[in-house]
Amino acid sequence: MDNLVLEERILNIDKADWVITKLGDLAEEISIRVDNPAKSVYKRFVGLEHFISGDLKIKNWSSTENISSSAKAFKTGDILFARRNAYLRRASLVEFDGCCSGDAIVIREDNNKVVPGFLALLMNSNALWDYANSNAAGTMSKRVKWRDLAEYEFLLPPKKQQAQLADLLWTMHDVIERGCYVEKKKAALYDSFLDEVIKDLKDKYSLKQLESIVDKSRPITYGILKPGTGYIGGIPVIKVRDYPNGSILKEGLLLTSPEIEAPYKRSRLQKGDLLLSIRGTVGRIAEVPEFLDGANITQDTARLAIIGSVNHLYVRTILESKFIQRQIKINTTGLAVQGINLGEVRKLMLPIPDISTQNFVALKLKCFQDAFDKVKSKISNSKALQKSLINQIF
Repeated sequence: MDNLVLEERILNIDKADWVITKLGDLAEEISIRVDNPAKSVYKRFVGLEHFISGDLKIKNWSSTENISSSAKAFKTGDILFARRNAYLRRASLVEFDGCCSGDAIVIREDNNKVVPGFLALLMNSNALWDYANSNAAGTMSKRVKWRDLAEYEFLLPPKKQQAQLADLLWTMHDVIERGCYVEKKKAALYDSFLDEVIKDLKDKYSLKQLESIVDKSRPITYGILKPGTGYIGGIPVIKVRDYPNGSILKEGLLLTSPEIEAPYKRSRLQKGDLLLSIRGTVGRIAEVPEFLDGANITQDTARLAIIGSVNHLYVRTILESKFIQRQIKINTTGLAVQGINLGEVRKLMLPIPDISTQNFVALKLKCFQDAFDKVKSKISNSKALQKSLINQIF
């Protein structure tokens, strides 16, 4: 169904027959203790680490074979609500029997009053999470209690309308899931293709150190040690968290004063520079866009100013490959905070063919990546629409 048609159907919803109802009138908390999950009938365990914020269904779990501490039992069709750190918005339907962490609330719908799966949609609405967060108690790690959650009031449609809305939104969820499956398949295919490309390049061309293709007037370096905060209209300073998925975010960038930035001219950025995370989450790659020309970086990021005679897209793609990421991992040290030093970064070995081969490889991989990005964009747009529709209903 076309997204505009779907949204129009939701926007035109008539709520005249909807009734103010408490969540606790439609569901109950299930507290069945499992003392030793490893020796129980349950094979699957869901911990807080298996929740994904905003996901309607639980998709991950671990075996109970190594779980000896007590847990809670749940059944297919129950909703698991992560009561700790409610700001993370984790509440998902589960489609298998198992047991879960004591930091999850097991909620079971009364299907005489509400259609199966309807409350899982409600529990992923902004209004419910605003209520949950405002009623979370504690200091270090706030928790939500069922007795408070049960008092949450909302407009409940008649059962026939519940079924129509649930069918619409769960069908949309299935479409999103199929898109995610295609995305994973494309990602695996891309990785496999890139591995084959690099294998072929290694057989035909010699490897060169990364340092050899970096502008000697702008060598590999890291940035500002203490950039400071709170400067209005200051100079942007890029942190590792600012490029989580290969693109630098525009919102929430740290700004520092020209006085603090001035001694760090060596690490200033220019459009087209590549960034490599070297501390914390090591190995992320991003390219500097035009709007960040003249910005700077923190000590957790290395700047790579690739020379003009080398295809920057080719270099970036190779740096993102398993071949280079394995080299980075081997040379990464540290326990609490991991990192790789600049000396090891400079010595990373890349296959550097002639420029025509670089251009050809970069073009082929870009076509592949563009198709991959289209799938990701479609999934992202569908998720945003799904969230918007849920919030319009509830």
